[in-house]
Amino acid sequence: MKDELTQLREDLLRAVQPMIEAEGLSNEERLQLVMRLAQVQQDAGLYRRAFELISSIENTDDRLSRYLELLDEVEFALNEKLSPETIEDQNTPDDTSAQA
Repeated sequence: MKDELTQLREDLLRAVQPMIEAEGLSNEERLQLVMRLAQVQQDAGLYRRAFELISSIENTDDRLSRYLELLDEVEFALNEKLSPETIEDQNTPDDTSAQA
């Protein structure tokens, strides 16, 4: 079951990724798509793309709100990558960097 869901997730990500640059999307829709993909993939390039899209928002209050949302997402991604459980999962018996 987990393998099937993982494969479906990958298929969905491949299907959605090209839509980022699709014509007809508003900047808001594009930003929402990029943010969602960045959350799922924890991809620094997508977070950077979201930053660029936010930078083009003219309304200062809206731009600030979106910057803060993005900051929260990046902090979450950083903390998740640095959590003891994640680090433990990444260590393998051949990984000497985890040994003191």
